[in-house]
Amino acid sequence: MSEYKISGETQSALIRAAGTLFAERGVAAVSVREITKLAGTQLNAVSYHFGGKDGLTAAVLEFVFRDWEPELLVDYVRSNEHLFQSPDGQKRLVLDLLEILFRFIYSQDQEAWINMFRMRVTIAGWRLDDDWVRRFEPVREVFMTVFRRITGNDDFTTAHCWFLNIIGGASFYAANLSLLSKVAPDEKLNFSFYRRIQHIAMQNALFGLGLITHTV
Repeated sequence: MSEYKISGETQSALIRAAGTLFAERGVAAVSVREITKLAGTQLNAVSYHFGGKDGLTAAVLEFVFRDWEPELLVDYVRSNEHLFQSPDGQKRLVLDLLEILFRFIYSQDQEAWINMFRMRVTIAGWRLDDDWVRRFEPVREVFMTVFRRITGNDDFTTAHCWFLNIIGGASFYAANLSLLSKVAPDEKLNFSFYRRIQHIAMQNALFGLGLITHTV
């Protein structure tokens, strides 16, 4: 029984160590030696518990996205098609979608490295060769489709820039706080400040769609 407990603790330590390093630098730039050193385990622990780095990467991915349901965004749009029919409806649609997204990007009391990992995925939406980015692709596609439908502009780059612009501030703040956690482990993201950033991002989103003439 004790061996199983030790194994579980080791697996958890490796997932958190790998996730922290992946969030900072990406999977390719991190070695197994660095992961095991940060986790405080033997070098062969990754092979023993996960079959190698690829298996550990998959475990980190599952851990980070265990509560992520991108279909929530898809279902919301599908259930609220009528909102596209008027400017007020379009505003409501966009604001609700962003609220769902920001709740995923940052949850209070969540481990800092998870925030940072999710920020990396959110911002790096063009790197579709990466498994974790493919997981986030449905999110980006929902927002870009909404952009096209509201503006009538089918240019991919313009829609992508709009999406990155509205999430950039919140993503940058959360990701950099995660870096600070190395120095101050108990550092927490200021939620009221983060919500202010969200509000500004939402205003910018509406402005970029031509649904408001100025931001507050």
